[in-house]
Amino acid sequence: MRMRRTLVYLVFASCVLLIVVKNRAAEVRNEVRSGSWAISKSDEPGKVEFALMEHRRDGSSNHQSSWPASVFQGVDFSKPGRQDVRFTIARDAGKIDCEGYLNDGEGAGIFHFQPDAN
Repeated sequence: MRMRRTLVYLVFASCVLLIVVKNRAAEVRNEVRSGSWAISKSDEPGKVEFALMEHRRDGSSNHQSSWPASVFQGVDFSKPGRQDVRFTIARDAGKIDCEGYLNDGEGAGIFHFQPDAN
């Protein structure tokens, strides 16, 4: 009888653990993430260097690569002086909403990443 009770307890505890892990994974998938972005001129014509920086309690990440300037809808990189900018980059994984400024085609700001619910 004791063995059966222990087995029932282990099955119950395993189910609870599975539910908690599954729910936490769903929360992480749908979690809005934020950080900062920076754009600088590229040596390649028609491209810019785009960087995303994210700081969390458990560490930070920094991703930088060369992007076509055409990805940044509504942003005029040729405009001289300072300008406020807002743009959204949409991909299969979700969308990145950015706001900030450019000064002579280079600048920085903040972003919010919203994962796609699917």
